[in-house]
Amino acid sequence: MTDTTWASLANYRFVLRSDATRRGFANLLWYAIANNLFQLAIALAIFRFSGTWGSFFWPLIVLRSTKMLTLPVALSSIFGAYESPYDLLLAGSLLSLIPPMALFFATQRFFLKSLIAGAFK
Repeated sequence: MTDTTWASLANYRFVLRSDATRRGFANLLWYAIANNLFQLAIALAIFRFSGTWGSFFWPLIVLRSTKMLTLPVALSSIFGAYESPYDLLLAGSLLSLIPPMALFFATQRFFLKSLIAGAFK
């Protein structure tokens, strides 16, 4: 995705040359480069947040206190030797989906713009 973003920035060379006298160079840099990089940053933030939100092994190794456990580790510690409360597991997994989904829906238009911009040449 980053290769296509940098390739689309190469298309702005002509715009920067022809329109720099009318709008100003700093204004053109803002419209040509910053808007594309903002879409890329939003897409990478969504992927990075989703990856770290669902991480399991690092918090399992590092955290020792039961008060500081992350949600995936706490959900795995619910299971016992003789009892498996599936109702609590399903409720907890549903609650763990809310923050990544909220982030995606809040930044959905930027995420889709970045995917569409890289699809066409």
